[in-house]
Amino acid sequence: MYDADIATTLLNRCEESGAGLQEPAAALEVLREGGMRFKRIRHNSQQDPSSDDVRWEIECLAFDDGSAALRLLRLNSDPNPTPWAAVAPGLVRSK
Repeated sequence: MYDADIATTLLNRCEESGAGLQEPAAALEVLREGGMRFKRIRHNSQQDPSSDDVRWEIECLAFDDGSAALRLLRLNSDPNPTPWAAVAPGLVRSK
């Protein structure tokens, strides 16, 4: 089992229960307190916020064991992000 598997289970349960919705960073702090080391990467798919195009934010947690947790957020319509998904080592490369 990889770090991302554990993290996605915890993060998704936290969000389902509503505990993570008040303070999203609180769930990430729980991971850090548990000794998980990761880098948080966020990327906005659209650079021009005045455009009416669908805007997506991609959030990735890249763990030291090479695994990653990913989710998407549609910024200009649906405030709810997708559930976190785990990615095995070797499929995502962090810069």
